[in-house]
Amino acid sequence: MRKVYSRLREHIYTMNAERLRHGEREITHDMISEETGITRATVTKWMNPKKELDRMDVQTWLKLAEFVGVEPNDLLSIEDSGERKSLSHQITTDFSAVPVMG
Repeated sequence: MRKVYSRLREHIYTMNAERLRHGEREITHDMISEETGITRATVTKWMNPKKELDRMDVQTWLKLAEFVGVEPNDLLSIEDSGERKSLSHQITTDFSAVPVMG
């Protein structure tokens, strides 16, 4: 069975490293919540890469992807048979076996 996990934390860590190099404050859960309009509890859930996203609101997914500046698929990973891959990788793999007609 496939499970879906968030990759938000790794994107925020990357953004924070860049911000610290420029002498800026780190991004906090409160900052994400204020800028996106998403509740702090939801942000906290998305920041946990070990917690399966059993329910996911599409608007939340899109807002968080926009906040970190990535495509929505880059914000999720899929675990299938114990192996975790980014959603973008999974989509590419799933469609690579589809024959091209023409």
